[in-house]
Amino acid sequence: MGSLNLKRKEKKMPPVKKVKTTPKTIKVYNTEIIIGGIYELEARPSKDVPQPIKGTGTIKSTRPGVKHYDSVIFDENLRRWDTGFEVTSPCNKSIPAEAKEALVDVYVDHIQKPFEEYYNTSTAATNDDFWGGSDALEMKPYQIELYIGKSYNTNHPKDLFDLFCALKQGKICEAGERDASLQRTALYQVKNAEKTVSKKEEKLLNKAKAFETLITLLNVFDPENDDTLYTLLEWINFSTIRGAEKEAVKKVVLNAFENEKTGEDTINRFLAAYEDIKDPNIKQEMELFSIVSKLNIKGKLEYKRGQYFIEGTLLGNNLREVAKIALANPDKKQIILDEWDKIQK
Repeated sequence: MGSLNLKRKEKKMPPVKKVKTTPKTIKVYNTEIIIGGIYELEARPSKDVPQPIKGTGTIKSTRPGVKHYDSVIFDENLRRWDTGFEVTSPCNKSIPAEAKEALVDVYVDHIQKPFEEYYNTSTAATNDDFWGGSDALEMKPYQIELYIGKSYNTNHPKDLFDLFCALKQGKICEAGERDASLQRTALYQVKNAEKTVSKKEEKLLNKAKAFETLITLLNVFDPENDDTLYTLLEWINFSTIRGAEKEAVKKVVLNAFENEKTGEDTINRFLAAYEDIKDPNIKQEMELFSIVSKLNIKGKLEYKRGQYFIEGTLLGNNLREVAKIALANPDKKQIILDEWDKIQK
């Protein structure tokens, strides 16, 4: 009896569907949109913007309720609306070629399609009715609405779509935008409202930390045996602080922390220097900087052609560099210390 040759029929598995996960951020020009974040428009400072509103210092009026409307550009050559949802959209030309297709796919999947599904409409670059309006269909053209205080909740399809269009059309940009073309076209600047709150909190925490650190250092202040505080403060340009009494040091530094214009920068540099001085090598560099600063004040350094010298020996181009070079060059370090000893006697 022959053996049975039974073949098992393999069940065909359905193709696995690729699940597209929502990205945490979406980059539009130089702005990283944080998905789930809240964004707000504010007046843009006029320093990089021509012809600001007279008397306001900003390019648009800051009066509450004043709105500005703009449209997505229609490209006459391509006969398409410059939506940013196509690889060939002119507004995408600045995206590197190797990254363009993938980034535009993100725009389409996570901005365009959710908007279209939510409103049951087409935003194709050839849809004149949506972008340009239609009298026959009684459709108004899509418009970019801008005004001071306008907010965008990026969890909502329309808000994310509107924010994208405003950014892509160059009508808004983040504060500090360096791109020259965006500087010329942006009417308002956009900020992440949650980030702003976080920055304020960080600023307050840094200030409190700086106050606490200063008080701790003052409590053990003993300049005859340990001049660490003087060295730290000289490093961050308190050039005349050495020799001051404890209360005078406290008053000068706290006033610097409270300065409306420069206080935050002083606090950040103070905290950074406090961490740096814990490193023995950096502390040596700080101490050398303190010495060369004093030598310079007392006229013991010669400055010519943008460089510092002692008795013909080139030390460096600036005092920070002099200290750094001396730390690595024993001969130059000794020349500096010898000169310091002379004026100490």
